[in-house]
Amino acid sequence: MDDPIVALSGPRNHKSHLIAKILTLWSSLGARVALHKASRGPKVKWIGAQFRVFPGGVEVSIDRERIDKLLKVTQQGLGHQGLVYNVRSLAGELSWVAGIIPAIRPFVNMVWAATYAMDKQPEQGASKTTPRRRPQDAVFAKMVRLPFKWLRLFLQGHVGGLTRRRLLWDRYASTQWAIRTDASTTGLGGILLDANGRPTRWWACPYPTAPSST
Repeated sequence: MDDPIVALSGPRNHKSHLIAKILTLWSSLGARVALHKASRGPKVKWIGAQFRVFPGGVEVSIDRERIDKLLKVTQQGLGHQGLVYNVRSLAGELSWVAGIIPAIRPFVNMVWAATYAMDKQPEQGASKTTPRRRPQDAVFAKMVRLPFKWLRLFLQGHVGGLTRRRLLWDRYASTQWAIRTDASTTGLGGILLDANGRPTRWWACPYPTAPSST
């Protein structure tokens, strides 16, 4: 286990005693505890994310600097008509964000699928025997326009933004709706399911095989 977070309640001396017991247990089990890296308080930063304890739960959000960086790259990508570059490295960073904010993972998977699809497409007009490869991190703008639009909304704070709230008492709550998505090298789509797992709406779209002419 690396960089654990412990949420405690009660008087300060009581919490200090519990933290000491936890650290002693981990040390006795052979864990290497780096006390100089410890942070304590209602808000704790951890590698680009901030964790905040509130009554009844924990909130995690992505820091403003990382959001601004990703928003700039996403907006630049939406402004292109031909190829969008450095998409693979962007997808890698978005995957890290999706590990903390799972709501964006379906759209990150679409970006990854677009990069894999481009790896299989030869340069238009090239010889069939000696196809020319496009830049490794480049994809057609049309292929990532939809996920980029959704990611921009999250980065701008819409649809919940890049913040996740986990209530300590919601583990037994029933799910009213579920969205199941999928993406491949040929297209992408999604299904809206009700509380009983029955499909109520669906959507699918193939990838374009050529860059936009506009």
